[in-house]
Amino acid sequence: MNQRVDQNSEVSVSYVISGENEQNVITNIMDPRGVVVFTNPPLSREGKYESRSPTFGMYRLCFQSKDHASKSISFEFYLQDGLQEEKMATQDEITPIRTNFRKLSRNLDSVYRNIQFYERREKIHRDLAEVTCDRVLYSGIVKIVVACVVSVAQGWILKGFFSNKNANTV
Repeated sequence: MNQRVDQNSEVSVSYVISGENEQNVITNIMDPRGVVVFTNPPLSREGKYESRSPTFGMYRLCFQSKDHASKSISFEFYLQDGLQEEKMATQDEITPIRTNFRKLSRNLDSVYRNIQFYERREKIHRDLAEVTCDRVLYSGIVKIVVACVVSVAQGWILKGFFSNKNANTV
């Protein structure tokens, strides 16, 4: 994904990867000069990157899977122009508000990602419960069939044992 960024803009990227082997994805963010400014830590399924862009150009967000399992990637690319904020108020007035809004935004993003994670987890557990129920049903059917076959065989053997007319009596 490419995103055009102005000079001195604040760049904020957050992402969440879900699916099978969700930790087998490499995430890179490259600045307009093509330099990798962020690579996700090993075995992570989510991450964030925040910085101020020193130059004008295109930022690139790249995801590369190490396997062929299907995955879902949710990401958001935020841009904020820092110059307009400074014209309206002083930096000292904005800093606490900006800090609190960032914390609030992170917490809301975390809640949103957790809801998505738990919905996927619930679906996986529901599918597993259905498979288990099917296996229990098939196992019960096999047990009933085996019990019927054994009962019929016993009845047939006992009938043959008592109806043997050529048997010698003592």
